[in-house]
Amino acid sequence: MATKAIHKQAGTANRGTNANNTDIFYDSTADVLKVVNNAGSAVALLSTGSEFTLAGTETVTGAHTFQGAQVHEGAETHAGVETHAAAETHAGAETHSGAETHSGVETHSGAETHSGAEVFSGAVKGLVVAKTIVFSETATHTSHTGTVVIPAGATLLDIRIQSTVLWTGAATAALSVGDADAATGWFNGINVKATDLLLGEVLSITGSENWGGKQGAYLVAATGVKGQATATKSGCYYGTAGSVIGVITVGTPGGTTGRTYMTVTYAEGTVTAATPA
Repeated sequence: MATKAIHKQAGTANRGTNANNTDIFYDSTADVLKVVNNAGSAVALLSTGSEFTLAGTETVTGAHTFQGAQVHEGAETHAGVETHAAAETHAGAETHSGAETHSGVETHSGAETHSGAEVFSGAVKGLVVAKTIVFSETATHTSHTGTVVIPAGATLLDIRIQSTVLWTGAATAALSVGDADAATGWFNGINVKATDLLLGEVLSITGSENWGGKQGAYLVAATGVKGQATATKSGCYYGTAGSVIGVITVGTPGGTTGRTYMTVTYAEGTVTAATPA
C-alpha cells in the first residue's frame, strides 16, 4: 500500500488519484484541508473556523475535542472521552458509551442511547434536570452553603432534603432553604442533628404532608401558594433566572460525620404556543 502524505498547495487544482500521488492536501489559498475523491475531484474536508457536516456512519473511539459547529446526520457510535464546545445538530441514531462533556447548544432529533457519564453545562430543554448539593459536617466551619441555579423559562419541580448521617458533633445545626430574595422562603430552621430530619425522612415541597412543619413563606397549604408571586417568578415558574440556596448554620462545630443532601429538580420545557380561535 502506498504511503500517503499531506502537503501544502496553493489554489484549488485537483490532484491525481494514482496510488503514488497525494490524496489529501492543504489548499493554502482557500485555507481548507481537501481530499481527492475517487472521481479525481478535490473536496473540502475541513476549513478553519467553519462548520463541517458528518453524513456517513461514524465510530469515535479515541479522546476527542470538538470546537467547531457540527451537523451529524449518520448513525454514530461514540466510545471515547469527548468534549463538545460548539453548537451541534444531531439527526441520526447514536450510541454513546464514553464520558462526555457538552457545553455548546445542541439539537438532538434522532434515537440515542447514552450509557457513559455525561455532564451538560449548557441549557437543557425538554428534559428533567436534577442537581444535588451535599452538605458535609466539619469540625471547624460554622456555615455550609449550596446553590442551584434555575434558568429562565424553567419550572421548579421539587426540592428534596434528606440526611444519611445526623450532625451529632455540633452543638446546633440547622438548614434553611430559600433564594436571593428570601433566605428561608422554602424551609426554615430544619434541625439536622435530630427531630426534624431523622434518617429515612424526606422533606419535599411537593405537598404539605412533606413539609414537616418547617415550611417558609413560599409554601402555604391554605391558599396553594408555592413560590413567589412576582412579574418574573410566579409560583414555580421562573420567567427570569433564579436559584435555590441551602445554608446549614452550625453552632460550635465539633464533628465530621454529618451528611445532608438537597436535590433540586427542574425542567425547561420545549415551548409550543397555543392556537387562538
